[in-house]
Amino acid sequence: MKAGQPGTPSKDDWLLSVLKEGDRVGVDATVIANEAASKMSNVLMKKKIKLELMDENLVDTIWTERPKESLNQVELLPTKFAGVESQEKLAKLREQLRANDQPLYGMLVTSLDEIACKHNTIH
Repeated sequence: MKAGQPGTPSKDDWLLSVLKEGDRVGVDATVIANEAASKMSNVLMKKKIKLELMDENLVDTIWTERPKESLNQVELLPTKFAGVESQEKLAKLREQLRANDQPLYGMLVTSLDEIACKHNTIH
């Protein structure tokens, strides 16, 4: 599911739909803001589901054969697929940031379909 898309339930709504009274939800406390954790906890309590803030990343405890992070150079998608050279895309981004009086510290990409993942490439 892709959050924010029409017809896609929120995390809270999805959890309420698949969990039953008395269940628990574990969340890595280092990756959730206090306000978000409080909101999620309040929503889950409607169905007596408890939010557990964990000291460790639960995925790391079960993903024992995780591939090592690649130190390979990033491979740019050919322009025939991307449509525009990366330098042109960056120039447009900088122009838009300046037009909105935003500081040019950098850009954070958070959408999964915008993140390159080398080990998922089919060879």
